[in-house]
Amino acid sequence: MKETETGSSDLTPLLADADSLENQSPRDLASVSGAVFNICTTMVGAGIMSIPATVKVLGIIPGFAVMFMIAVLVDITVEFLLRYTQSGKSTTYAGLMAESFGSLGSLAVQICVMVTNLGCLIIYLIIIGDVLCGNESGGTLHLGVIQEWFGIQWWNSRAYVILFVVLFVMLPLVFLPHMNSLRHSSALSILLAVVFIAISSAMAIYSFWKGRTQNMRLLPDFANHVSIFDLFTTVPVLVTGFGFHVNIHPIRSELSRPSDMSYAVRISLAICIAIYFSIGFFGYMLFGESIMSDILVNFDQNSDSAIGQLVNNTVRLSYAMHLALVFPVINFSLRTNIDELLFAKKPVLAKAKSRFTILTCLLLALTYTIAIVIPNIWYFFQFLGSTTVVCLSFIFPGAIVLRDVHGISRRKDKVMAILVIVMAILTSMIAIATNLWTVGQKTEKSAGKKMSPAAGVKAPLLPGSSKSAPAKPPSVSGAVFNVSTSIIGAGIMSIPATLKVLGVVPAFVMIVVIAWLADISVEFLMRYTHAGDTTTYAGVMRESFGRVGSILVQICVMITNLGCLIIYLIIIGDVLSGNQPEGSVHLGVLQQWFGIHWWNTRAFALLFTLIFVLLPLVVFKRVESLRYSSAISVFLAVIFVGISSVMAIMALLEGKTNSPRVVPELDNKAAFFDLFTAVPVIVTAFTFHFNVHPIGFEMDKPSDMISAVRISMVLCAAIYFAIGLFGYLLFGDSIMADILVNFDQNSGSTIGSLLNDIVRLSYALHLMLVFPLLNFSLRANIDEFLFPNKTLLAKDNTRFWSLTLVILAFCYLAAIAIPNIWYFFQFMGSTSAVSLAFIFPGAIALRDAWGISTARDRILAAVMIVLAVVTSTVAISSNIYSLITGNQS
Repeated sequence: MKETETGSSDLTPLLADADSLENQSPRDLASVSGAVFNICTTMVGAGIMSIPATVKVLGIIPGFAVMFMIAVLVDITVEFLLRYTQSGKSTTYAGLMAESFGSLGSLAVQICVMVTNLGCLIIYLIIIGDVLCGNESGGTLHLGVIQEWFGIQWWNSRAYVILFVVLFVMLPLVFLPHMNSLRHSSALSILLAVVFIAISSAMAIYSFWKGRTQNMRLLPDFANHVSIFDLFTTVPVLVTGFGFHVNIHPIRSELSRPSDMSYAVRISLAICIAIYFSIGFFGYMLFGESIMSDILVNFDQNSDSAIGQLVNNTVRLSYAMHLALVFPVINFSLRTNIDELLFAKKPVLAKAKSRFTILTCLLLALTYTIAIVIPNIWYFFQFLGSTTVVCLSFIFPGAIVLRDVHGISRRKDKVMAILVIVMAILTSMIAIATNLWTVGQKTEKSAGKKMSPAAGVKAPLLPGSSKSAPAKPPSVSGAVFNVSTSIIGAGIMSIPATLKVLGVVPAFVMIVVIAWLADISVEFLMRYTHAGDTTTYAGVMRESFGRVGSILVQICVMITNLGCLIIYLIIIGDVLSGNQPEGSVHLGVLQQWFGIHWWNTRAFALLFTLIFVLLPLVVFKRVESLRYSSAISVFLAVIFVGISSVMAIMALLEGKTNSPRVVPELDNKAAFFDLFTAVPVIVTAFTFHFNVHPIGFEMDKPSDMISAVRISMVLCAAIYFAIGLFGYLLFGDSIMADILVNFDQNSGSTIGSLLNDIVRLSYALHLMLVFPLLNFSLRANIDEFLFPNKTLLAKDNTRFWSLTLVILAFCYLAAIAIPNIWYFFQFMGSTSAVSLAFIFPGAIALRDAWGISTARDRILAAVMIVLAVVTSTVAISSNIYSLITGNQS
């Protein structure tokens, strides 16, 4: 590559010291060999320890093929980054994205770099702790090297040993201001990794010669051990192993000839492929099916001889030392990006000694603290590779090529960029879903069976005939589908509007906080249910507050669920038959296809849906029976999010999107109070507590409900933020309270119109499948409220059918009469939803009828109630004020 006029700036280190580059001698600049050492160190990192487990899952031949394919794709994306860096004026990854996508692009890179690098540094400390101090996995204690030598002492516990390593090994290295200064430690780290591989391979060959090894699989064993989805959980591990894009620009900027960077990258990729495949092959040969996600744990096995034990310890210590030397290389770009994000207008970090020192020490302290808390790194690797590393390695470079602000992309480049992005997104989504499924399956197998007398009741809340055979209890995965469906519901359609009000960053924080508080409140409910003699939410409140408590819950459930069902019908009506907000006509799908007729008006379309789609579903008398429709509804919601995100990305690449607000615009007092009107929408979106007991107590082990809820929370939070961000990107400030109405806009092309219709119809069908799940607890609570002394509802067909038909008729009439759902959501979230989700569970914990609340529980309960009441009061006041001022205007 020919150097541009910006070559001098390209050679300036990201953390420049007082001396300019022109005053440096050639020997101070990095050579190709130094760049290779730093690149290899960035790549190898902790990748070695998980590669053997991936080879076991994939098989030897597919394992090598996937490694090679990912390395080729990485080389292509690095070439994209280097070419656009050469053509532009920036010398950083974030700056490169800023040239293509503005401040939002640079922010996305900085966040991904911080998440990725901080995650890797935490992983390194965890592995070092495992090697030196051991760990406990699957109920088995694996001693560390120091504990084997000196026994278990207070001074060789995990916390003390890692603290010693951080202070006396890593701290001196992370204070070096230039990447080139780390070339010698990087070379030593690669040498230690090679020593690790050499000893491992020698042990494997010796075991093979002695006949102690197992037969290795050349291909995946689909018959006994591996499912097709298991293969996708290995891809993020390999992607993370080859993810070094965070250090491309720091290393390149210090090369004497930046054009040599491509050459250094290819040499490094070849070296790392050889390293990864060697450790994968020989590690799998050495330990076979007993290989663990962290192969180093396998090396704590007691050998038959002193020499064997010495070799084991040498392997583990060499790799721990390797990671200690990798740490400062990854820390370099992490610290730079954090400083660039927080202090964009401040002087260069190396010139601000106090800022440099404070940032370095804070990062070390944070990494150390988290490494002590998190015991398992396997899921860390999978989720990192499925999200931020995929973005940095493939999605962002591909997007830069498609955006092509410098006009240098060829047709071949754009085709390759599209393929890279599509493959990355699909693989990432499948991997995340599979990881969530795996967590649920492992929880289901490992959870204890001990329950309270109340928890031992296996009969459904609305049981069938006593003569029928007991139904097979649902699993954690089935509960996850039902819980996720209860959460998602209509929440997706209003989340983008809340991002417009709150801004992207506060909205993300709000989603996470409310999801966390909802998880705590569910834990309160389930713990007090297991301690008592009831299996319903109203029953738990009755045990704490008497008849008044149960009535309050029943009324709130009826208001919340009935409101949601009406909202669902309104949205379905908007999709099929359109609406007219503020005088503007938005046609529905049926009207766009066939024109405006009497038979596709809102009244007739909803009536048809009610009779022929919803009625057959609401007559089920067990929540378990709805698990398949719930799974389909979640899948349809994912399709809705997926298509919306693709449309948003394409609009972003074409420059048709507006820059979303990162923080809210508080121009006046009214704008400040508008923030509180958005909170109830998110609260309502996470209110599913009315279905916790019906779903949980049909499970074989109700104690698994907590695990199902947490998996669902992660899944739904990801879906909410994804649709919020991409929906806001796609429609900007024109986003409406119901985003589906935005999708009736004419896109200007047949394909665009088809995508719009698919999005709207998929979500309408999703809501049709959610409807019976919320109807279940609504019908049960109405019956319990009106007929507390009657027989079970399922045994009285007359009462069952009467209630079912009355509820459907009322929802239908209300959906026809109410034109706007925004205020419906706000007032529901401010009153009944807040009570069910936070106030009632917190009150139960404070009342503590069974004497099981801890001090922490009471503090959390009090904080939860105060936040709920304050937010609800301000939100109600703001809603009333908005209504009054809106009517006056």
